[in-house]
Amino acid sequence: MPLVTIAMIGKNVELFVAEAVQSALDQSFTDIEVVFVDDASSDRTSEIVRSFSDPRVRYERSGAPIGISAARNRALELARGEFVACLDSDDLTETTRVERQLRTFDQYPTLGLVRGDVRLIDVHGADLGVRRSGTTSPGAALRQLRWKCPFVHSTVMYRAAVARDVGGYDVAARFGEDYGLWLRIGARFDVVNLDAILSSYRLHPDQSSNTKKSFDRESLASLRRSRLALAAARSESLIAARGRDDIHRAVQASRNIRIAAA
Repeated sequence: MPLVTIAMIGKNVELFVAEAVQSALDQSFTDIEVVFVDDASSDRTSEIVRSFSDPRVRYERSGAPIGISAARNRALELARGEFVACLDSDDLTETTRVERQLRTFDQYPTLGLVRGDVRLIDVHGADLGVRRSGTTSPGAALRQLRWKCPFVHSTVMYRAAVARDVGGYDVAARFGEDYGLWLRIGARFDVVNLDAILSSYRLHPDQSSNTKKSFDRESLASLRRSRLALAAARSESLIAARGRDDIHRAVQASRNIRIAAA
């Protein structure tokens, strides 16, 4: 089994998907797989992803559109790695990204999630500057997460067992599904920002963040529930003990499910 799954989803992303998948395969850490869930694309996305001969690429196409949250959950369900590195299909990831994030997990035993900074690029890949977080420690990252979402999805790596244990992405939320997951992970596990550029975030008119005009009632309610869970659960005096115990339980439960499935 690979140690790390790079999870990708996409719909009609023929312009960018080849470059995105290649950046995932070019990791300096090679014990990976790339799981791509195609949300019923009608362009050449399927043809392009299937053209990769690397056996580490696993492709699945939904028969009908299922939406971003459900597609992300399906990628998480298919993931065989202990860790999941997120990568949106119009972004790029740095060659040493996985290697650096794994070292950070080794450094913080109670860590559930690690993210990093991004380089902004345009539709042609031209450099538009860097977006940095300014926070690095688990405590600082958690306080920042409580009030806003500074996490770019394509820089996040989390423990697969942790994400499954907190319920994955909320399919009731049409928008902010990733922020809700980060909040629920943060309610029970440490999160940290790695002070390094891990991915390139592409700005273009068709990206999903530009097509999300406003938050609907269900999405707002989902985020409100996740924020309240974070506020209620994170007593500073309990972080270390709770984090270690919950990670152990989440990982053990995931292993038991895999053994039963086998």
